[in-house]
Amino acid sequence: MGAWLSMGAPLIPLGKAQWSDANGFPLVGGQVLFAVPGTSTPKNTWQDAAQTILNQNPITLDDRGEAIIFGTPGAYRQIVTDQSGNLVYDVLTYCGLDATAVAFGDDTLADQFKSKVGRICDSISELRSLSSAVYSRAFVTGYRQPHDGGGGDYQADPSDITSEDNGGTVIVAADEMRWKLQLIDTVSIKQFGATGDGVTDDTAAIQACLNCGLGKWVVPEGKFCHTGLTIPQIVGFCLYGTGPNSTFVQKGGAIGFPSMAEYCFDSHGTIRDLNFDGTSGTGNTLDTTFCQTLDVLNVTYNNVPTGYCSLKMDGNPTSSTYAHDVRVRNIRIYSTTAGNAGIALGAFHSDASIEGFQMNGGFVVNYCLIAVDGAQTTYVSDSHPYNAKINIVLLQGNNTHFRWNDVTFDNALQDTFYMLNSVNNQFTHCFFQSTNPGRHAIVFDGSFNNNLTNIKFEAPFGVAAACFQEVNGSSGNKMSLFQIDDPAHWTVIANYTGFGSWVTGCQSYGPYNAIYPYAGTARVPQPQGGGVDYGANGGAGGFTNEGWCVGMPGVILMATVFTDKTPNPGETFTFNIRVNGVSIAGAVMSNGQFGVTFAPGPQFKVNVGDQIAFQSIFSSGSGSASPRYVVVLIG
Repeated sequence: MGAWLSMGAPLIPLGKAQWSDANGFPLVGGQVLFAVPGTSTPKNTWQDAAQTILNQNPITLDDRGEAIIFGTPGAYRQIVTDQSGNLVYDVLTYCGLDATAVAFGDDTLADQFKSKVGRICDSISELRSLSSAVYSRAFVTGYRQPHDGGGGDYQADPSDITSEDNGGTVIVAADEMRWKLQLIDTVSIKQFGATGDGVTDDTAAIQACLNCGLGKWVVPEGKFCHTGLTIPQIVGFCLYGTGPNSTFVQKGGAIGFPSMAEYCFDSHGTIRDLNFDGTSGTGNTLDTTFCQTLDVLNVTYNNVPTGYCSLKMDGNPTSSTYAHDVRVRNIRIYSTTAGNAGIALGAFHSDASIEGFQMNGGFVVNYCLIAVDGAQTTYVSDSHPYNAKINIVLLQGNNTHFRWNDVTFDNALQDTFYMLNSVNNQFTHCFFQSTNPGRHAIVFDGSFNNNLTNIKFEAPFGVAAACFQEVNGSSGNKMSLFQIDDPAHWTVIANYTGFGSWVTGCQSYGPYNAIYPYAGTARVPQPQGGGVDYGANGGAGGFTNEGWCVGMPGVILMATVFTDKTPNPGETFTFNIRVNGVSIAGAVMSNGQFGVTFAPGPQFKVNVGDQIAFQSIFSSGSGSASPRYVVVLIG
């Protein structure tokens, strides 16, 4: 029952349609009412394509069951009755070529068009003006204009009526439709409007990208200016670029992490393949404070912010929590600005590694690396920091268990490496290069129990003070197997006086890498009021008979003497080490003492064949005693 009806302007085929009854006969005298779908409200039709002559509504069919009917594109409710007013049918019909009238599978052509055919937009602003009644998909060719690096595939989400427009992954159009970027896990900062032109402040766009909820953020090639950014706490995040041409240009504060009342953010994150320009920075360039289990890989820095550092690594200073497991690998820093340090290790930094660190401080950056009081347990390897204004490395205090392997410390205007109040550092295969005139390669200041092995020293510009220097009570520091460029380039090779400190194993200093004693005991008690030279024969025959003959070149390290009796009150025992008849070091024992240890300062150089003796002088009322003595040499 019924008839095919196509209405509207454009003209329907043949200009009219015919209705029939259930028996196939024309529906003569029947009536057709057209209404707004879902209502009884009449909807106009016309007798001509120009829509100048309205039809009656309802329309009475002629003696052939026909009528001429034109409509406007769209849907109509069609109610058909016979001439007695009996309902024949009540259906939804469509005018003209409207896509909603054409079936396509289980949907209409309009539905298919809306869901399957996307609109191409040339900017995000064009996407915001797009009608979701017509389109549910769109491809945006650029953020502001085509090919600027922004844009992407977007799809309308009619189920979301609350999400805020974040400028990238969620765009709220003028009709309130939420258009969502079709991504799995990675988004570019350009998709949030970052320009990368080296002039525009991209802070808001970059921060919007970081805050979008995804955890992988791409920095394409460009120079992206910012005044400070906060990396959100997303476990496993990755902020990465294409290499040195992906540049963050610092115009203010740091790129850092949110502060925490306690603990550290266990990030398991990565920052890699980026370049940072700190020329105009007003804070540290990259600051990992509050973050741990982080990798910083393949990054370069141009200029250290004045008074700050390129890379700050620290734990939680609020709760005094140490950060662990930060790994820095392949980092280059080059600066012509007066920064404080290339890398700064904070008071709550520990258990980290720095590998492949190259830096030129241009003699304007104070330090290539500074560890503030408290920083601990860091492994630095395969690195070459050079040209610092003060020190290549400064350990400011309580910096324990640092390990330095295959590091070249090269050319500071003051001492190359300065260690203050620190213990248990280890140096292997390191090169202290280009120590300047009057300066020291490494200084131990109030520092203890630090070891160096397989070390090289160079002072090419004039006479440097010393390779190895102890001050302010340092002791227990040791170095074995080392090389120097030329003994004439150093005032002394090693300056140490602390108990347990020694240096050996250089062709010009302890070439046989040996520490050995000359020892003896007086044959008979020494009477008071006189002097005796002790040596190989226990004081039996004077200096020429007593002196030990030096068998290998080296230095006198220290001497110790004990007696079986202490001097009488007010009296003394005086002991001197004599080399070839000349005293080089001595000590005095008073009442109550039974022994004394002393050393020349600096260590006294001896050659093969030199004669060494232990001179003992007892005051006139001291009483007699039998000395036991030992001289320790490095050869």
